[in-house]
Amino acid sequence: MSKQIVAVHHFGSTAIVGMSAKPTIDVLVIVNKIEKIDYYNKQLEKLGYIAKGENGIPGRRYFEKYASGTITHLVHLHFYQEGNHKAIEELRFRDFLRNNQDAFERYLDIKKEASQLYRYLPDQYQNHKSAVIKELIKKANNDWSL
Repeated sequence: MSKQIVAVHHFGSTAIVGMSAKPTIDVLVIVNKIEKIDYYNKQLEKLGYIAKGENGIPGRRYFEKYASGTITHLVHLHFYQEGNHKAIEELRFRDFLRNNQDAFERYLDIKKEASQLYRYLPDQYQNHKSAVIKELIKKANNDWSL
């Protein structure tokens, strides 16, 4: 697999100092050929990861790792081929929140609100945040182009 890996990034809320976050590490791995990652499913399973395929995002390979004997997520691995738009967007969003206090506070507020309303309903939690995330991604993309 190491010949496939181009870059590895910590992203998601745990990658943003001061951001409210569940104790789950999100790792974004950029690879040369996304299709080749499927050949490593068995090896990753031996390390405790569960292969989820694209899991709703075209062009991604997604894996979850849980704390032993629990439903607690420890790690999410997101593999994308180099140049994938979604991967670029994820990293821009992370960097925008790291560097823009207004965006950081806006996202923190919606996360707290969503958590209070939908703590045990992950789909509703995500849906509640989605409009703000789209707004901030648009701002991050505009900021990037300056």
